[in-house]
Amino acid sequence: MKTLLFNVKRNLKKSPKVYVLSLDKKITYGAFSSDNPAEFTEWDSLNVEQTVELKQYMHNMRALSNYFASSLNEQTDFRLRLPMSFIQCVNEISALAEKKNLELDIFEPMITSIIQQLKIVVAKLPYEEKQQALALLNKIGLAEYKKIDFSNQIQAIFSELLLIHMKSEKLETQAKTLFNKDKRITPKSLTDIANGQLETSLWVVACAIEVLLLEQLNVVKNTLSADDLFMLWAKQLLDRGHARNSVLKKALLLNREELIDKIKNYPGGKEKTD
Repeated sequence: MKTLLFNVKRNLKKSPKVYVLSLDKKITYGAFSSDNPAEFTEWDSLNVEQTVELKQYMHNMRALSNYFASSLNEQTDFRLRLPMSFIQCVNEISALAEKKNLELDIFEPMITSIIQQLKIVVAKLPYEEKQQALALLNKIGLAEYKKIDFSNQIQAIFSELLLIHMKSEKLETQAKTLFNKDKRITPKSLTDIANGQLETSLWVVACAIEVLLLEQLNVVKNTLSADDLFMLWAKQLLDRGHARNSVLKKALLLNREELIDKIKNYPGGKEKTD
């Protein structure tokens, strides 16, 4: 449920000013420039629910500023329908995080994912349409190549792995089985990866996904997109010589047609069964 009203005052020469009001417009809690949320100082006037809502808005502005700094005056709503129960879950977890001074930003990975999906599709277009699409991306400053960042997905994967019994041992088994590597990752290191405090190799991420496929199949379905699964799991296996049929057999359990097509059309991998 919304508890605040955001009144955006556009300015042709600088970023728009955002005024934070009560829903009945009787109280103005404060204001900030959309590219500098730190200007807002009246946090003591807000309750926890209002604080969560304002911080979500600020995260949205910060993500826009990171990618579209010159377009902040163009901001508008985009149709995104979500289950009320999911929204409530996000807000309640945000409130718990707020009380412990933890930041929960859902907007940065959301916008990053949209941009990545655009670029993935553009790469698949025929030459003429690809040039048109690149021109459109260039118009808003997104045509340059940037390595896809999977940090949020990797944190989500290892956060789920933390809930698995004997996780370190099972990850070690998959490292040996899938990649013939003697790799021991301590529970402490797994926690650090889940918290974003430690980086790890993509082949280790593939092992973690393999453990989750065996232990918590539905979690994998609900956590990762087809592109995530291909890049972080299937591609890692195919690039290291695993048979296409073997990878396809596992992928069929996920019932993701797009993932199956990617595996079938990927030039890497062996055709024979392991």
